[in-house]
Amino acid sequence: MQRSVRQGGVLSQYLFNLYTDVLEKNLRDARLGCKLQDVFCNVFIYANDICLIAPSLYALQALLNICVDFAAHHNITFNCLKTVCMRFAVRRREYLGKGKVSMGDTELCWVDSFRYLGYLFSSGKFPDDAELIRRATELRIRGIMLGVRFSNHNIQVKSYLFRTYCSQIYCSSIWGQYSKKAIHKVNVCYNDCVRSLFCKKRGKAFHNFVLQNPLMYYK
Repeated sequence: MQRSVRQGGVLSQYLFNLYTDVLEKNLRDARLGCKLQDVFCNVFIYANDICLIAPSLYALQALLNICVDFAAHHNITFNCLKTVCMRFAVRRREYLGKGKVSMGDTELCWVDSFRYLGYLFSSGKFPDDAELIRRATELRIRGIMLGVRFSNHNIQVKSYLFRTYCSQIYCSSIWGQYSKKAIHKVNVCYNDCVRSLFCKKRGKAFHNFVLQNPLMYYK
């Protein structure tokens, strides 16, 4: 390709989807990879990111070969430096090693964590722990910044700021496999955020304050 889609352009996502539609069809028609009942879910494409899901090394390599053939026929190049492999193994098979997987002539590396669409995916017993800890740290930083800048404002302003910047955590709805330690850290950072913004000292009854200030959650 000698000309790519414009970064941030309104039509960029539609042009990219139109161009890669053939690749998605080829991958699904191969009937390889993971599936839900009778529907194959072996590829997810968003923006310019492509995620392949396969239950075995053989299936993963076959899907990668389809991508390589598509790139050769359509004069495009996949960035092998940003392409990595992750393994999500069940507990009874954690001892299994990681085999060789290549894209063309380039062997791909294996990683234990990778950020995809802003979410930090990790392998292991508690794959969501790394993302929870990262979000908890960001929440605490936002709370401190808001507390420093708006400490003298009234409770209506602080409640609006809290709802806007602290009441929702990105992708928290998909948290499922996490440790008690990680979710406890999120709770502690959340409480610290409220205390910092509303100037509440430790030792005060936190739930009573929340019940007495419904503006924190409702408009």
